[in-house]
Amino acid sequence: MVAGRRVFVVLCHNWGRSPFYVAQGGSQTMNKRTKVWDAFVAKQAQGRQNVGAVDLYTALEYVFAN
Repeated sequence: MVAGRRVFVVLCHNWGRSPFYVAQGGSQTMNKRTKVWDAFVAKQAQGRQNVGAVDLYTALEYVFAN
């Protein structure tokens, strides 16, 4: 990695809130899958220098709740 550079990885929003999954009854499954994927991505970022995770899941859940 080039000195001084940063890499940001994005934790997905809750795919279970997507209209397709809501209409098809797959909200809970996709919510669980999103959490598993986001945990994996966050763990990968945690152990690396100059890599940060951006948590869209929590931010957008706040938007949905309010």
